[in-house]
Amino acid sequence: MSTLQAETTSALEVSVAGVGRINIVQILEVEMDELERVTAAGQQALAFFQFTLGALVSAGLSWVGIASPTATQQATYAAVSVALAALSFWFGFQWWRERGQRIAVFSRIRKRIVIAGPLPPP
Repeated sequence: MSTLQAETTSALEVSVAGVGRINIVQILEVEMDELERVTAAGQQALAFFQFTLGALVSAGLSWVGIASPTATQQATYAAVSVALAALSFWFGFQWWRERGQRIAVFSRIRKRIVIAGPLPPP
């Protein structure tokens, strides 16, 4: 354990046992903005993907649960299921694409390591 003096009279104890190496990188403001945009777009696509997938499962189970569906009911459930499957695929693809862009930005940032090395002993 190493002890750091804070502005107050108490001392903070920090454990660095689990951290073996620290890399310091430079991040440009443009990259921060890009990360925010890509992360927000990815989270939105993931939320829509989860919603449409849940609705697809619900519609599919409702379709199976009908005792003797009429032709109109079957056609309606089929159309809704196909539409939800298409939307689920689309939003899943959007999420996957945005995730790939986020990984690309992180790898571009990690190439610019300014300081790298093991932590000094406590």
